[in-house]
Amino acid sequence: MSERRRIPNLASKLTGQQFFVPTERDKFVLGLFIPQSGPAGIWGPSCRSCGELAVYEINRAGGIAGLELDVKIVDAGGEASNVADQAEHLVENGEIDALTGMHTSDVRDAIAQRLNGRVPYIFSPLHEGGANPSQVCCIGETPENQLFPALIWFGKKLRYRRWALIGNDYVWPRRNNQLARRLLRMIGAEVIFEHYYSFGSQDFSDSLQSLEDFRPDIVLLTLVGDDSVRFNREFSSAGLDSHTLRLSCAVEENMLLAIGANNTERLYCSAGYFSQIPSSANGIFKETYHQHFGDSAPTLNALGESVYEGVHFLANCLREDYWGSRSSSRIVTSGEMLGLSVPGPKRAQWKIGVGAVDYSVYLAEAQGHEFSLQRVLTPIL
Repeated sequence: MSERRRIPNLASKLTGQQFFVPTERDKFVLGLFIPQSGPAGIWGPSCRSCGELAVYEINRAGGIAGLELDVKIVDAGGEASNVADQAEHLVENGEIDALTGMHTSDVRDAIAQRLNGRVPYIFSPLHEGGANPSQVCCIGETPENQLFPALIWFGKKLRYRRWALIGNDYVWPRRNNQLARRLLRMIGAEVIFEHYYSFGSQDFSDSLQSLEDFRPDIVLLTLVGDDSVRFNREFSSAGLDSHTLRLSCAVEENMLLAIGANNTERLYCSAGYFSQIPSSANGIFKETYHQHFGDSAPTLNALGESVYEGVHFLANCLREDYWGSRSSSRIVTSGEMLGLSVPGPKRAQWKIGVGAVDYSVYLAEAQGHEFSLQRVLTPIL
């Protein structure tokens, strides 16, 4: 490994480690780990464009401590161990100085365990909680502020008592649904069945038959990307949308286009960002995005927008006034920088060890190819 100089950053408060950048390099290189293949590949174009916009804005404002921010795109849509291999290779060879990831939680855990806090690692999307904070900084929505308020709204306020849980077979759906079952019991609802599928599954007939046989009021979907698209198409084709509502935390605008306008009846999503949010901050964000990429830019959505936040979060962690000189720097002490704000449509505030706070989470109903915001949900903290 080449000689590297120490840098201080907010993430060091989580890991207790010091981070370094090669002394001979005039750029700070960010590894942007986003899915470009596999079921989650549908999210790749939006994630890439949002990440590139953040990099452009950071460099226009002077970069990171006077260094130009460069980005290396890495496909995080493959097997978790293979993606972790790539991350370790890039870090060991001094090719990247930090990571921002928008991918599945199994990939996150594999990367985090392999790197073990050697470089800052920001995980931007919604997540189930429980990641080791000494290895990865998770800034996305958690069940407490995204899933639980939606469950309470449908289960307690609207009295949807009979639930089905259908998802992919990995850590996010399993943990998410474990928490959902617990909360649903508390509000007097019941889970009548649940099914899990490996990534890339083509046959959902067992779940579709169970939905027809048991006729739950609502199904909580934790399927990812293209898997969710296929399921929702088949769900509608089977006529199940006539009697069962669908709720997801991970269906976004690109997926609505792929599902098809005729297949989205009674489909709802809970998320911290929708492109339809009627705020001035979101208006500025959308205008900036389309000015930069044009009218044919990838569709804005919650997962892509999280990458924008993740890159800006990292840059704000590495603020110039915490560098000192390039030859010697001090580490940020645990009493400093307890909170951090990030530009963007959510105007979120983060607190280390807590996650994102102080922003709205919305419940939206799919109407054809678009979402219609229905209400602001109250976080369960």
